[in-house]
Amino acid sequence: MEKDIKIYRSGELDSYSKNNKKFELFKVVPNEEEIQRAKEEFVSSLQTPALFKVISNDPNWFYYTKGVFSQDNMPGHKMFEIVFLPSDRNQKEVISSFQEHNALVEELKAVNFENDSVFLYTPEDIMKIGRTYRALNVLPISETLYNIMQIINSNFEAVTKEDLSIYKRFIKRISETPYKTVYESELETLYRLHRITKKEYYRSIESLEKEVSLIRTLK
Repeated sequence: MEKDIKIYRSGELDSYSKNNKKFELFKVVPNEEEIQRAKEEFVSSLQTPALFKVISNDPNWFYYTKGVFSQDNMPGHKMFEIVFLPSDRNQKEVISSFQEHNALVEELKAVNFENDSVFLYTPEDIMKIGRTYRALNVLPISETLYNIMQIINSNFEAVTKEDLSIYKRFIKRISETPYKTVYESELETLYRLHRITKKEYYRSIESLEKEVSLIRTLK
């Protein structure tokens, strides 16, 4: 039985295991007036029909939240199509939803399509029909609005310091107290218990360090 027990060796995670870093994460308080103005300008530029549907042979693009999804990550023949919906029946409802509420991270998608980055608001879940996956009532949005929504959702995976500088007017302030504190030892424990891999451990550390650094520039 003893030979089946995996032993965790102190220092296995290099320098990280020697330091118990503390990562304090702060909420971004949006400037709602500026955001609403940007949304109104965007909506006024839309033409009818404005909604699309996305058809693919793999749903991973729909759940990807780390920046622009590449079709190279799709299996097989990598089918990915963005086409107009034949009816504008749901257009008013979808546009109103986008205007009245700040989109959540899971409602925002960025996909490399025909050698260009396309940014999408997807208020509905993806569904499987036969061998394909379809997302209906998809609203293409501007890169500006996509980035703004990601920043106020504290999703900094694809955000740079340059982005924060450009979109600073859409940020009212940073909360005074952290909404969450993560200790490095907590991640080490997850790794030691085999709930995350070493790669996931390092990826989490890098992500936390990036968020803390970017938020610091806004204070």
